[in-house]
Amino acid sequence: MIERIQSWLPDLPGSGGKNRRMQIAMALLMLAAATPLADPRNADEAIRIVAGHAHGVPAGALRLALYGAYPEKQGGAAVRLTFPFTFSAQAMSAVRDALKLAQGRGLQPAGELRSEAIQSGFAEELLRARGLKSPLGKVRARADLAPH
Repeated sequence: MIERIQSWLPDLPGSGGKNRRMQIAMALLMLAAATPLADPRNADEAIRIVAGHAHGVPAGALRLALYGAYPEKQGGAAVRLTFPFTFSAQAMSAVRDALKLAQGRGLQPAGELRSEAIQSGFAEELLRARGLKSPLGKVRARADLAPH
């Protein structure tokens, strides 16, 4: 997979320089990880991989956590997880809210977030170069997986 990612780098606009190439490589790795998880055909494999790292957590609990169809009154929703890949308006709003909370607790100096604090241009560039749009995918709740 690394060779495949490296082969993509030279044809991306502005991919020169070691730091820039590292940013794009990381974005490609995130892209490669997000897309298969959103495909329900990969659910068993995804749970197997996660279970290998979540020692002591039953695979059934992991499956419910990711794909379970919980009632709305318990916080359930038709879409369990979204892979925006870029900083959406919702993500930027969450960042601003977190900054205000940190400032209110004296953990962050007053003021706005620096303009260079979040740079999503390389991710947007990568999506354009690959003909993709955000969000990359969504994990939808499965009606056959409801908690007891």
